[in-house]
Amino acid sequence: MQKKIKKFLLLFKKKFIFTTPEKKKIVVFDCQGNNYLHDLFIEHDYFLLSTRFDEIKLIYLNLKLFKFIFFNFFKRSLKQNYLLSLIQQINAKVVVTMIDNSYDFSIAAKYFENKISFLAIQGANRGDIKVQNSEEIKKYFLDTFFCLGEYEKKLYEKKLVRVK
Repeated sequence: MQKKIKKFLLLFKKKFIFTTPEKKKIVVFDCQGNNYLHDLFIEHDYFLLSTRFDEIKLIYLNLKLFKFIFFNFFKRSLKQNYLLSLIQQINAKVVVTMIDNSYDFSIAAKYFENKISFLAIQGANRGDIKVQNSEEIKKYFLDTFFCLGEYEKKLYEKKLVRVK
């Protein structure tokens, strides 16, 4: 309960924007690891989509967003519907992340499968995949996955992580 109150109070530190986000060709999903991706996309116009509540500085509110959330309210969490709606409004061609083990990224990749390219770049050791049970593993879906080596590739195949 105390966490929910803390999150509610954090809302007052956010800036609300009552418009649609600018259209961009690239979305960087999750600001963690952004310093590497920023250097990669410095010449490109990209949208940084913060996904962690404490890191979110701007909250977009518009009619498209409310409609999307209303029609998908019971399908996914409020946060996931918000992220999907923003990606849809930004109309990106590519979504990139360094947080390859993000459930939110997997949900977005599955939702936009065959419409938007989702690229996950391995950002750390994937020991967490090794210890997760099959129910947790079922949640993962990666469109394109750039991993560090054969070990991770074999681990994902062994654990039946869905990588397109």
